[in-house]
This record gives sequence, C-alpha cells and structure tokens, in this order.
Amino acid sequence: MNGQRPESNNFLIDGADNFNGVDGGFVLKPPVDAIAEFRILTHTANAEFGHSAGSTTNIITRTGTNAVHGALWEFLRNDAFDAKSFFATSV
Repeated sequence: MNGQRPESNNFLIDGADNFNGVDGGFVLKPPVDAIAEFRILTHTANAEFGHSAGSTTNIITRTGTNAVHGALWEFLRNDAFDAKSFFATSV
C-alpha cells in the first residue's frame, strides 16, 4: 500500500497489534462470521495509527452473549459436482 513493502503495513484486531514482522502478514485469522466491521486506512490515518508507512487494517470483532447461537456450513469438493470440461468430447 502506498508504494511500501508488505512489512510496512499494520494489522489490528480490536485495536491490538496483529502483525507478523517476519513475513509482513497477520497472525490471527478470525472467521468471517466473527467480524463486525473492518477499515483499511491509508494516508488518512489518525496519529494513533502512525507507526506504519503503509496501510493500517483494523478489524472489529462481534461481541458475544451467553446464548448459544452460530452458523454451520460445509465445504464439499469432489469430482461428482465438477462441471464438464470445455474440451471434453462426451458429457
């Protein structure tokens, strides 16, 4: 971002640093359902985000309750559901 190297970017979760200095990436990967909002700040960042020359990605997680709730999904991938190849001679 802004012409900087990946190590110049900053990643935050709920305001806490989530930055891996070795490869310039992030450490924790929250599930998509746990994210309430995210902001990517570039050159318009406030002074509180001022230690990175690149971008600052701030992830705000959802708050929890004592009630049980959630989502269930399954990722299924096998050849029974594959589409026919463009170059296949038969169906």
